[in-house]
Amino acid sequence: MSYLYFDDAETDAGFSPTPSKTDLAQHSPFTSALRKIGRPLDGVKGINVKIYREEKLLTPLQLEKEYSDWIIQMHDRYDEEVDSGEDQAVFIINPGNKKALGVSSNGSSYVSIPIGVIDSGELVAVGKFEWECQLEKQRLKAPSSIDLLDANQCEELGIHEALPVHAPIPAGQDPPKEIVAIVRPANFSYSTAPKNLDQKYIVKNKMEMSMEVKFSGDSDICRESILYSSRVTPSYYRGYHGLYIFSLQHKSHELFQKSGIYKFLLHMDETSCKNYEKEVTVLASAEVGRWQLLGYDKNEHLRVRVGSCFSPLDVACYDKYGNLIPFPSTPKVNLQFKMGNGMLICVKKMKAGLSSDKTTLRIKDILIESGDLDIIRPNYEGTMLLCPPDESLSISIPCKVIPGHVRQVLAHPSMRSIQMLPGCIVQELKLEMFDAYGNHALKGSELLLKVEGFSLKDQMGKKHKVDHDGFVHLSGMLKVTAGYNQNVSLSVTTGGEEIFKEELQTEKRELRVAEPVPQLCAAGSQLENFVFEIVDTEGNLDENIHNDEENGHFHTLSIKLDSSVTKTTTLYAFQKGRCTIPSLTVPRDAGCFSFSAVHSRHRELSLSIKIGIQPSSDLQHEIQTLCPNTNIMMLQDKSTPNNIGNVLSIIKNESKLMPIILTYLYGQLCLVTYNYCSSLVLEETALCIEHRERVLEETGSRIEHRERVLKLLRDRKVEIEQSLVELGGPSPLNIVDCFFAKEEMTDMIENRDGSAASVLCELIRNFASERPHGGSRDGIIGVVALLGTICNIELSRILAKYLGEDQMLGIVCTNSEMAFSLETYDKNGEVDLQNAVYAKAAELGKSISGEFRVICLEEISPYRGEIEGCDPQRKLAFPHPTLPSGEIPPGFMGYAVNMVDIDFDHLATRTTEGLGLRETLFYRLFGKLQVYDTREHMKQACVCIDHGAVSLDGGIIREDGLISLGFWYLRFSLQFSRCR
Repeated sequence: MSYLYFDDAETDAGFSPTPSKTDLAQHSPFTSALRKIGRPLDGVKGINVKIYREEKLLTPLQLEKEYSDWIIQMHDRYDEEVDSGEDQAVFIINPGNKKALGVSSNGSSYVSIPIGVIDSGELVAVGKFEWECQLEKQRLKAPSSIDLLDANQCEELGIHEALPVHAPIPAGQDPPKEIVAIVRPANFSYSTAPKNLDQKYIVKNKMEMSMEVKFSGDSDICRESILYSSRVTPSYYRGYHGLYIFSLQHKSHELFQKSGIYKFLLHMDETSCKNYEKEVTVLASAEVGRWQLLGYDKNEHLRVRVGSCFSPLDVACYDKYGNLIPFPSTPKVNLQFKMGNGMLICVKKMKAGLSSDKTTLRIKDILIESGDLDIIRPNYEGTMLLCPPDESLSISIPCKVIPGHVRQVLAHPSMRSIQMLPGCIVQELKLEMFDAYGNHALKGSELLLKVEGFSLKDQMGKKHKVDHDGFVHLSGMLKVTAGYNQNVSLSVTTGGEEIFKEELQTEKRELRVAEPVPQLCAAGSQLENFVFEIVDTEGNLDENIHNDEENGHFHTLSIKLDSSVTKTTTLYAFQKGRCTIPSLTVPRDAGCFSFSAVHSRHRELSLSIKIGIQPSSDLQHEIQTLCPNTNIMMLQDKSTPNNIGNVLSIIKNESKLMPIILTYLYGQLCLVTYNYCSSLVLEETALCIEHRERVLEETGSRIEHRERVLKLLRDRKVEIEQSLVELGGPSPLNIVDCFFAKEEMTDMIENRDGSAASVLCELIRNFASERPHGGSRDGIIGVVALLGTICNIELSRILAKYLGEDQMLGIVCTNSEMAFSLETYDKNGEVDLQNAVYAKAAELGKSISGEFRVICLEEISPYRGEIEGCDPQRKLAFPHPTLPSGEIPPGFMGYAVNMVDIDFDHLATRTTEGLGLRETLFYRLFGKLQVYDTREHMKQACVCIDHGAVSLDGGIIREDGLISLGFWYLRFSLQFSRCR
């Protein structure tokens, strides 16, 4: 006989052994017997089952009874929830978790429950009413709602704080360290329930509860953020079950600091309990923590000119926790500008006022006045300090206070100490620039110099910029172009206002005759050795008036004879302030002999001379009267020799004559014989005449040589100009004229108020002065009107009319990225007038109004056809238009795109594809626009005009049949730069 002993049994399945106890021998007869314990052992042979307890034989029913008693005993001893109050035990019939309860069902006809339950005598049949009562009791005990313990209930648990939900609290109040939640049964009522804790109204269960804390601030009440989230299980504390304790200690620094609404949300997933929500309203603290500037970017400096007002400053007040609070009243404000060396400038001029809700203090009309900005140049950076009078609160604002516009100019040295001689270059001169407060002008400030009687020799032209020391240097750049005794001036203009003008006068000089001029001359005589000289105001000879052609000093005297017989002009050189006229022939007719002497360069140095002419016979009688002991022969008589050589032969051959002397009397060359004269006088006289003859011959040779050289130079000039014409380039005269026309057009555009082209044009000019070898400025090519030149003024006007002012003033950029960088936008999508090109305009003292066009070269659909020849102008190879007859229309002059010459500085401008301005910009503007000489010819050619045409007399045919009629001349002078 075999025996099977059991030491223990599992309580999780009643007395029915679990598979884990029997799966060691699945096919063993003992296993089969164990599975059928308490039932007949049908099919199991050789096995008898006997149950003993302490050597006492037990029947299966007794075993079941003892097992049930043991279970109840263990439950009473160890399980806490055994106490169910006055409620009777409830037996569940046909539950969903039959396996866990040890209840089995083998169909729908009956229900199997443990034997002990049936035999215990506690299973009682009840009626429907009693059954519903029992169900109602269970419903009233079921979890129904979530609740938070109030302060008194928390005190019972030894927790000294509760969630403050009954009234608003100030910011900064400490939150409770713990929040205690409970689950109320359905039979709980706030009106009848006791104020103290009662376990009867606290559901005991094991389900989890979650809590979230959400925050929405005063400024954005619709936007919530989660500050806290946690899940806990119920716990037993101070004799109470079912307490859900949430700890807030690690979140205390985030709760109740900001003003707004804090929502506490409690939720249980596995029950039908309603969600619990409580709000705590937190108000801003009354304790002021700080002032703060609104709308201020800490990465940027506020910028203002001294003497100008800041943009209004908006200041808000915050409590110590960062909550916005209103100002109780308009506070007094102190403003100071602190420089780098600690020096403070008090701001005395400003206005302060509160907004309607008193949350914003606006400070406007803030005016800084100081003459000490040189201390912080060149950066001009400092700190604006804003605080109340007691300095309990302070705002530090980095800012730049730059000098004002130029208002004072000081010349070094004084211009009155400079000797103003015509043609001289002022070797040392600089202008020191100050604003109205005595600060040196800001580097880069642009000034317009206007000169009269001077010329400027640098590339800047009339516009100059202040350097980093506040100076404009003119040393070696200013040349005196006015003559002697002339007024000259230098003035400085900025913003259309003249702020400095120095009026001076050049040195005074006078042209005079060295010796007295005779009042009478004999007709046909000569005035010999007529000496002119130039003297200063004190009568001193100016020896600097000296002709030196090799060194470029040209000082000659022009003698202009003016008579009824002849009008001639002769030049004579000055030597150390004097000019000697060898001889002047007096006309043969009696009357008045006049001539003028003028400095060939300084026309203000002039002198007119008039001499009376008397017949020779009358003059000879007068001379004979003055010289009674002489014999006088007038050499200009017809009976006497008419040249010097014949005179010399007479003197040498006529030895029998009395002593003779050759002399001038009243301008008349005479042979005078004296009764007493030595031969030495005669010889000296003859030598003098020979010397004068050699001098005349040498002078004539030099003049002949210089005339030959001048002819060679003129011939060479003609050859060079002819070569330029053959090469297709402009003549030197046209180059100069085109340059000045471009300068005038540039000035015209820069002076247009409210124009973006004016600002960009000035920026490009400034960039060109800094980089004289060309290049674009940050991707900006230029203004359309300045990128091409046209030598025909009618063509220039009609093409400008065809394009219109908006396109003529269009800004040409390399690409769209550069174009869009010209302006920025604020949060509302409006144009930001404080940045980009508008800021540059403000720096130049200008403004931009309205819209403006920008043309992007890289985005243009270019011309990709052939180019004519190797011309650097890269003209496009368009076929000539033809009439139906095959002939070129009469009056056709060409295509507009090829009739505009690219400005020399932009011949090398290329896109990334290597295309020039003609293939891109001007092809975009003109396309295949044809040019005719007259309207009549243009109308005759309509059949072959596909892309529009213009005529020099004002006709315009656009594409799609649009024709411009009426008076065609421009209402404005804007046009392409041209050769005049």
